[in-house]
Order: sequence, then structure tokens, then C-alpha cells
Amino acid sequence: MTSTATPQRVARPRFRLGVLGPLLALLLLMILGASLNGNFLTIANMSNIVARASFIGVIAIGATFVITSGGLDLSVGSMAAFIAGMVIIIINSAVPGLGTGWSVVGLGIIAGLAIGSLGGAANGLLVTVGRIEPFIVTLGSLGIFRALITFLANGGTLNLNFAASDTYSPLYSGNVLGIPVPIIVFAVVAIIAEVVMRRTTFGRHIAAIGSNEQVARYSAIKVDRGGWTLVRDSALESPMPQDREPK
Repeated sequence: MTSTATPQRVARPRFRLGVLGPLLALLLLMILGASLNGNFLTIANMSNIVARASFIGVIAIGATFVITSGGLDLSVGSMAAFIAGMVIIIINSAVPGLGTGWSVVGLGIIAGLAIGSLGGAANGLLVTVGRIEPFIVTLGSLGIFRALITFLANGGTLNLNFAASDTYSPLYSGNVLGIPVPIIVFAVVAIIAEVVMRRTTFGRHIAAIGSNEQVARYSAIKVDRGGWTLVRDSALESPMPQDREPK
């Protein structure tokens, strides 16, 4: 007897409309804006919108790593406000000793990066070492950061020293070859993040953890960035059949 094998069709990747969902939503918003105001699609207005959105874009890039790893962070907005307030306080306090030049602005930038790193590390340690759900941790830190900045501002606003503000203004409203500085900073950060995510071991580990954390543990990836914090699994502790000595 002879049997004929039925040829199997190779599944082709299907076009998914959901991938283009954000772009379609953006296109609809642009059409709506242009219909309401004829100056909406001018180069000057588009440049201004993208420049102002670049600050949120930088935050979104950082959140992309968290979301890719399977986590979430609800505190990014409050943390950004707290960092900004602390930078203003630090610059204003350092002006009498350092003046209003780029040295005091550089001090504020370094202080902001350090405070943000410490805040993010605190959230991460509570999730990995404390074994608390990211939703609970970041929801709590959201309230903490918001309360701290409200306390520091006495319920009002924090104003940067005027002379130091003039020194800092090129970073906010300056242009390089006609391109606003915030857009350039956002583009540089986005390129670096793309290279880290796609071309480095760290980025691949993040994607692996977000895909399946337990499989990542079996693959010897330090999910919590420290072997001593790993949850030991009984399946990992028991010897595999091929490792057992014959009786």
C-alpha cells in the first residue's frame, strides 16, 4: 500500500491592524487639528509640538524597558515632577557659591540623574528583593513622590533662579541647525535605547524575561540581577535524569 502525504501549508505572517493602531490614531488627531486650525500643520507648530512632547518621549523610552520586561511603573509622572523640583532647589541653593553659569546647571543635571536613578532603584529593589507586585510598589511611590514635591513647594510652585534660567534656556528652547535641542536629545536617547534593546545581551535578557520569566530563570538569566535573590525552584534543585549516577 502506498500513502500520499498531504503537503502542509507554511503559515504566512498575517497583517495585523493593531500594529498600525497608534499611527492611525495620530493621523486622525492631525487631521482633526488641521480641520480646526489652518496653522496646525505648519512647520513651526509641528516643531513646537514635537519639542514639547520630547520630554514625555524620553520618559516613555525608559518605561519601554520596564514594560518589555513584563513590569509596569505608575510613578514615572510623579517621579519626574519630584526630580524637576529637586533640581530647581539644588540649583537655587548652589547659585550663591557657584554662580549662575553652566557649572551650576551641570550640577543640577547630574543631581537629577542621580535622584532618578535612586528612585528607580528603590522601586526595583522593592519588586525584586521585597517580592512586592510592581503595581503596588509604583502606586505607593507615586503617592510618595507627589506628596514630597507638594511639601517642598509648600503647595505652590518652585521657580528657578532667573539668571540660572537664562543659562539653561538654550537646552529648552535652543536650536541646532534649525532643529530644537529637545528633539535632538530625544532622538539620541531613542537611538541608544534601540541599540541597547536590539543589539546587546542586556536588551535580549529583558525581552526574554518579559516573554517568560520562568523560562528565563531556566536559561540562567539573573532575573533579579543577583543570584542570591533568585527564588529557588524544586525542579531546579532536583538532578536531571541524565545527571544521576547509574546504580
